[in-house]
Amino acid sequence: MIEIKIYKIICEEYGVSLIELLSSNRRNKVIEARASLALKLRKAGFSLQEIGALIGNRNHSTIIHLIEIAERNIKKLSTV
Repeated sequence: MIEIKIYKIICEEYGVSLIELLSSNRRNKVIEARASLALKLRKAGFSLQEIGALIGNRNHSTIIHLIEIAERNIKKLSTV
């Protein structure tokens, strides 16, 4: 399944565990990892509701916010 591969990539890239990624942990590193995961799943064709279910039962507005965080982080990196 695609989401399992994406989970592994994100966890390795950000140095977080799957438990942290799916938890309510609000450390910056975990939030950035979760945001990146949401963006990758969205680009893979998942709906906001599906992504919410895959990332710890979060609602669609939380997923929209996470995607916005990921997009801002990408813009920051591209201007450096």
